[in-house]
Amino acid sequence: PALPATPAPYLSSAASVAAPMAIWLWVPAGAAALAFGPSPSRTASPGTPSRSGSADATTKTRAIFYTESDYNPSVSGWVGRLSVLRAATPESPRWVADATNPTGLAVDSLRGRVYWTDPGDASIHTCLADGTDHSLVAAGTFGHRMNDGPFGIAVDEQAESLIWSAVGHGTLRRSDLLGNEIAALPVGQSEWTASGPWGIATLLRPLGQVPPASRPPPTARSRGRGGGGEWVGAQASGSVFWTCWGRIRSCQLGSSVVTDVVKGLLDPRGIAIDRARGRLFWTDYRAGKVQCANLDGSRMCDVATGLSSPFGIAVGPNRIFWTDRKQGAIYSACLRKGSVRKVLDGLHQPEGIAVFNSAGGHAFDTE
Repeated sequence: PALPATPAPYLSSAASVAAPMAIWLWVPAGAAALAFGPSPSRTASPGTPSRSGSADATTKTRAIFYTESDYNPSVSGWVGRLSVLRAATPESPRWVADATNPTGLAVDSLRGRVYWTDPGDASIHTCLADGTDHSLVAAGTFGHRMNDGPFGIAVDEQAESLIWSAVGHGTLRRSDLLGNEIAALPVGQSEWTASGPWGIATLLRPLGQVPPASRPPPTARSRGRGGGGEWVGAQASGSVFWTCWGRIRSCQLGSSVVTDVVKGLLDPRGIAIDRARGRLFWTDYRAGKVQCANLDGSRMCDVATGLSSPFGIAVGPNRIFWTDRKQGAIYSACLRKGSVRKVLDGLHQPEGIAVFNSAGGHAFDTE
C-alpha cells in the first residue's frame, strides 16, 4: 500500500541531470588498459539502451534488478518489492517479487537467478529472473529477534557460492547456491557492534572443475553442485571483500588474516568487483561518492562526487550502476569516459542493485 504502481523510467539526456556533480576518472599515463580496458565501440547515445534488433554476441548488461521499500504507517511495518528494468523494454520496469524490507541483492547471470536478503522477514530469497521458482535459501538459519536477519549478500558464479552477512554482528557466512554447507568465515566478528557489513564482493576460483558455463543449474537433487554432486565451491580459493566502518577489508578463504584494503573512508556501503580489469568499485553514503581502486587498494580515485546518498552498486562489462537512496534513482557511468546518466527515478528508497550480463539481445549502451 505504501508503494505506488511501478513508476515510468526517466532516461535522461545530458541536460536533464539537475543537480551539478563533479565527475572524473583518474587514469595514470600509460595505464588506461590496466584501469579500464580497451575502448568499447559506440552503438547508441549515452545512457540509453541499444535498439538494435540483431543479436549481440558480446557480453553486455541486459537487465538491471533493484530493491525498493517504504514504511507503511497504516500497518506499522515495511513493504517492499524487487523489480527489473530490461534493456529490451526500457519504458516498462517490471515487478518481480513482493518483499517486506529487501536490501541486499545479487544476480547469478550464468543460471539466471536472483538472490536478495530481507531482514524484515529474516530470510534470504531466490527466484528466476522472471520471478518464477521463488524459494527460501538457508531456511531456518535466521531467528526473528531484533538484529538477527540477513543483510548483505554476494553470489560467486564461478565458485557456485553465496556469501552473506547478518544485522547486528560481523560474521560472514558462506554456502552453496541452495544454502547448504553453511560455514562462517573468519573475518573478525568483533569489528562491528551496530550492524554487519552490507557490501560484499567475491573473487573466488574453483579448483579442478569444469567451466561454470557448462554446469547444469542447481536443483534440490544436485544440492547446487556441478557434475557428479560435489560442490564446486568446496575447493575454491580466492578473496572476499566487504565494506566496514571507514574501510574496505578482505580475507583469503581458509585464512583468518584480515587486511585493510582501503582506509580513510566515511561510510562505504555497496561494493562490486570488475574482474576483467581488476578493479574495486564502491559507494560512500556520507561522502556522496562512487570510488574505485585496484584490488590491492592502490590507484584509488573518484568516479562520481557530489551525490546525495549512493548506496548499492553493480558492475557491467562497460558501465557501472548504483542506487541513490534519498534521490530515489538509479544512475550509471561509462567505464571508459566516466560520463554519468540517470537511468531511472521515482523510486522508494532503492538500496540493492544487481545487473544481468549475457550475450545476445538488447543491451544498455556502452558509452
